[in-house]
Amino acid sequence: MLPDELLLTLSEQYPCREVQLRQLTLLLSPSLPSPPSLVVHGLEATGKSSIVKSCLRSSGLLHAIVNSRESITARHLLERTIASCLEAIKATSDPDVDVSPYGYCGNISALAGHLQRLLQGHGKFVLVFDGIDRQREAPPTLLPALARFGEVIPNLIVIFISTLPLTRHLHKPGVPHIAFPPYSRDQSIHILCRTPPPIFLEPPSPSLSYTQKEADEDAAWVWSRFLAVIWDSLAKGAARDLVSFKDVAEKLWRPFVAPIVDGSYGTRDVSRLMVMNRALFQSEDVLIDSIVLETAGESANRALK
Repeated sequence: MLPDELLLTLSEQYPCREVQLRQLTLLLSPSLPSPPSLVVHGLEATGKSSIVKSCLRSSGLLHAIVNSRESITARHLLERTIASCLEAIKATSDPDVDVSPYGYCGNISALAGHLQRLLQGHGKFVLVFDGIDRQREAPPTLLPALARFGEVIPNLIVIFISTLPLTRHLHKPGVPHIAFPPYSRDQSIHILCRTPPPIFLEPPSPSLSYTQKEADEDAAWVWSRFLAVIWDSLAKGAARDLVSFKDVAEKLWRPFVAPIVDGSYGTRDVSRLMVMNRALFQSEDVLIDSIVLETAGESANRALK
């Protein structure tokens, strides 16, 4: 496992994911046995890919990450896989590795042979297939074959990152699965409250008794209550993932705090602001993406009509 200090750092970087972090660091420990294959699954914007990458960097293990969605065909995936492994070996342990024997990689058998030859004499090597369930033109034998690479190559660990569990697709019992469930309401609000946007775009004047510290405290106070209303009115039904929730909140933030900026309301008049801006939370226009850029004022005027 990683030292407690590194685990604490990762937990601060990825809040509400302490259980998954401990599971990953235990299964990917440099000093403990690891499973030959591992599945990390969860919906979009649950942090699974970022957390896997951070755990691998912190562990110091040799690793290569292949984004399956960037491969046009299964053969393209195999060629990119051996190329990524070669880059990882050259960048860390063996910069003078001869790449000429690895030119052709047209099928699973060729990839298995290349990896056996390439990883011979090295320690643990982690091969990550990110978004493997979205691989285009993937034959039904691709996933089961990749899942058995860790049995053929003793120092290889294969990680599949997918949206759903792969229990039926691997044709292999006993593969560990780590689930990344969607963030709950309280977790989503807690994460976004870590970086509240300012109410006032310009810092307070030194001649005023209102300091920057007070401005930051007011912004955090208003932002937390604003997020709760956004979730209850819009996000819980149409923007449940963290990225969409953040996007909706950022679009409505400037129109919401405009009465505070112009002096019509104080920073603690949130209840009155909610009543005044109720049309903001009733309109679904903010949920529709557009290629035409709008200013905050235009967005507010359209929502209030």
